[in-house]
Amino acid sequence: MKLRLTTDHAASSYGIPVLVDADRNAYGPGDRLPNGETGSVFVRRRRGWGEDLEWFGAGEQLGPEDVQALVTLERKFLSQD
Repeated sequence: MKLRLTTDHAASSYGIPVLVDADRNAYGPGDRLPNGETGSVFVRRRRGWGEDLEWFGAGEQLGPEDVQALVTLERKFLSQD
């Protein structure tokens, strides 16, 4: 499953990211994903996996700033759980 953690979606507010799939459906920490787990479980399982390009959705090699940005998004997302 390819999801991106982002604030670039209408469902994101006040800088709190949402998980977005390829169809631009947004999921919060308590929402059930198509695979049956919640958004927070999905993020916790992949937390800190900045090099996992499917997870990040970047399609390119990540630099240290990208990984730090992802960690910041993860923390904000999980703070809503």
